Amino acid sequence: MHDKRDRLVDRVTLEGYQDPLKVPGHVAKYVSYDRAIVHQRLAELFPKGSQLLALGEGAALDAEFLAERGRQVLVTDASAGLLRSAEERTSSSGARSNLRFLRHILPLNFPPEIKPDSLDGVYSIACLMHLRGRGVEKVLLNVARVLKPDGAFYFTFPEARDDLDDNGRDVNGRFYNCWNRSEWLQAVERVNARLASTDVHLVQDGLVDELGDLGGRPGVKFCGLCLKKK
Repeated sequence: MHDKRDRLVDRVTLEGYQDPLKVPGHVAKYVSYDRAIVHQRLAELFPKGSQLLALGEGAALDAEFLAERGRQVLVTDASAGLLRSAEERTSSSGARSNLRFLRHILPLNFPPEIKPDSLDGVYSIACLMHLRGRGVEKVLLNVARVLKPDGAFYFTFPEARDDLDDNGRDVNGRFYNCWNRSEWLQAVERVNARLASTDVHLVQDGLVDELGDLGGRPGVKFCGLCLKKK
């Protein structure tokens, strides 16, 4: 029997990230990405001392960068294996005291320990792209609830991909909604979640090809969107 979650997030995609045998491959891929542009944007948005929530960031590479620079980050992901790998990797890091890890499956309601109006920022790098429409709307409402006034929500998404079939799936069967920036902004308007767009910009794909050059996937175009709580 399918549960309510299936109407919000794709089960095949979710199971692909939860499979413990695939965790090392996922981590190796994430580590290979050049994250400089995203890290610069996150550092600009969230000043030192910020209380942050990372959605779908099991490898915690962006969270570790922020924690090393004085931000407090609660890292969440649906994959217990990815979270365990990140905890082990950061166990001896100077950033460890600024990191917490919690298993959470988007787009279900945030855990009760995350109180309303309690966070300076939320971010999600290349994660919301796997959710279906109502799932995205649920996340937007949850984010708006936990952000402080003037808190920021930053996320990235692929505006174009040339490696998907007609059903929005890649060779591994993972689903991508592949909305363009207008469709993301329309979703924000639909939920009326007290979130307003402040910036939309292109983000380097980040994949490094076999020669060590950026742009290993010329047919993939990522965007970043920043929303502020009114």
